[in-house]
Amino acid sequence: MFQREEKKAIIKIILFFFFLDLEYLGKRKEAFKEVIWLIFSLLLLTVIVGIIPLVILLVKRQTRLFKYIKEYESAPCVGE
Repeated sequence: MFQREEKKAIIKIILFFFFLDLEYLGKRKEAFKEVIWLIFSLLLLTVIVGIIPLVILLVKRQTRLFKYIKEYESAPCVGE
């Protein structure tokens, strides 16, 4: 049904939404930092200043999501 490259890209995209994509890639320390950053920014969200760290985190993650989508799109198709 899917080729190996497509499966990897789909798995990364799904794990991205649960903050587990870096863990899947073997970057445990960066994943931990990212989750701590999310918790910290959500705690500060009650204050206006909390929006800034949350936006920084989401922009950083967005670029990684686009990379995963391009990886999926560039995977060779089985039927073609």
